[in-house]
Amino acid sequence: MIGFRPLSSTGKARTAAVYAAVLAAGTALFFFLHWVGNLTPYETVRQRLEDEIAVNAGDADGRYFDGARALFGWEFCELSLMTLAGASWDGEERPIVDAVLPEIFRLSREVEWDRCAAARAMVEGERLDRAFRKTRYWYGNKAALAIGLRWLSVFEYHRLILLAAFGAWIALAAALAALGRRALIVGAPVVVLGIWMSGIVYFADAANGLAYVWAVASAAILALIMRRRTTARRAPMFCFIAGMVSSYLWFFDGHNAVAVFLIGLVAWLGYSRLKADGKARRAAGCAALWIIGGAACFALMLTVKTAAAAVLGDYYAAKQDVHFESNEMERFFAQVGLRLRQAWDETPAPEFACPSCGDEGWRNLPVVRDIRGLWIMTPLRDAEDRALLAFSAAALLAAAGIAAWRAALGTNQNNRAEDKIDAWRSRRGDLRPLHAVLWTAALTLVASVQFFLPSDIDFRNARLAF
Repeated sequence: MIGFRPLSSTGKARTAAVYAAVLAAGTALFFFLHWVGNLTPYETVRQRLEDEIAVNAGDADGRYFDGARALFGWEFCELSLMTLAGASWDGEERPIVDAVLPEIFRLSREVEWDRCAAARAMVEGERLDRAFRKTRYWYGNKAALAIGLRWLSVFEYHRLILLAAFGAWIALAAALAALGRRALIVGAPVVVLGIWMSGIVYFADAANGLAYVWAVASAAILALIMRRRTTARRAPMFCFIAGMVSSYLWFFDGHNAVAVFLIGLVAWLGYSRLKADGKARRAAGCAALWIIGGAACFALMLTVKTAAAAVLGDYYAAKQDVHFESNEMERFFAQVGLRLRQAWDETPAPEFACPSCGDEGWRNLPVVRDIRGLWIMTPLRDAEDRALLAFSAAALLAAAGIAAWRAALGTNQNNRAEDKIDAWRSRRGDLRPLHAVLWTAALTLVASVQFFLPSDIDFRNARLAF
């Protein structure tokens, strides 16, 4: 069994210092990747976008990925404008500032602007004003796009993301098989539904695709780490780093629900295979470290950007793409407060969610609205989606019932009634199935938090969170 000696206060301090060093190094690396992306020549980026616009002439049908061609949805256009703004072309290069505070081109400072119209204007040779983009995201997907366009066309970049998404699921299946037959059987439904129902064909774009690929690939890597006791000791650190990378790629998409569920499931299966002491605690620790890593990386990023904005002072304030009176940190927490109030208004009172819906207002509650949106994106009909949900609930209840029965009766194979009664009274039943069911239910609840996040963009919470 895997066992660890109790950590002394010195050991705890050393562990905390190691995690802090990894956090600092990872944050520096992430800013460095923005710098690398900004080295892609402006004309190269402009030509890539011009070629793709020519191929996709005409109105988009609302999807971000249509077969093999990326459509110009507003998120892709926003990242394209940021990539263009970061490229060196006007003699105002500030390498460190541009890496810490990404910029974007804008049509107007006073009115809401069309990002795709701005992208087409830039491609056609118009020179627009540059402005600092909001600091609430890492925009790691922008850095990846800028680096990728140095060598790949827009078509090739999106095709690569799509292939990587399906490849990540295949890699996860192989990694689960390496953990053992039981791990593969447990993970098989997740892999099949992930390939079939996750909606990746709609969102394998520059804005959402990489985060989704990493959510699945990180679980596959964790499964390989859990194969041996020697490498399994590194699993907590990997979960922390995986959370940092997810934070870097996050764009208010649904990959967080996928990632935290897969990390928790793989950690549970891995520690079960290794017969580790306190596997529930260790698996929960991996999931918690994923969340902590992402939150800490996000907080450090926001702190660095706020400090950089303060150093720039009036220059930074004069080049905002939106008007506001508070500083960036205050603005971020104001946005958090606004979203929490929105969630509070919508959840207990349906009329706030849809005043004109009357008795149907309950259909617009966050969790109901987003699950219905998820169903729209599946390849199934409405009746089949409802049947799948009912089957899933019935399967969980059946598993819970069997696990409870096993816990009550134990492994006693003697059919004598008195022996069964003794097993019930002594509470010496097999608790492992019950623990597994409870852990799966806990992961499901944590992942379902994604559906409660308020958002003004259709399907945003439901993306990828199959």
